[in-house]
Amino acid sequence: MKKEFFFGNRYDYIIVLTKIEKEYIFEILASYKKDKTKSTITNLNYILGELVESIIDKEPIDSWIVLLDKKKANKLFNKSVGFFHDKLFIHSLELHLDEDRDSGEWEAEFEYI
Repeated sequence: MKKEFFFGNRYDYIIVLTKIEKEYIFEILASYKKDKTKSTITNLNYILGELVESIIDKEPIDSWIVLLDKKKANKLFNKSVGFFHDKLFIHSLELHLDEDRDSGEWEAEFEYI
């Protein structure tokens, strides 16, 4: 399993790539710092457009992406890590997350471990 933690201005993030048998499960998790609400944001349109669509051409199943190709899985993970180091990307992402959270879409349960 690969896991990277990032701490934004209003949100904290975890990028996860897990191997389960022959599949690679990719997901991005977010937690709003002010009230600790959480969501899996892999399927957020902004994430899909900026990170996912340039590497794979399929939509996530629920809140995660299942890949069979190890190279594509690692490429998606590494590209995401690179983007989350970019302060301008985080700023823009957090504006989208504010909108998403305000619409009541946040309900995930996970721990920051």
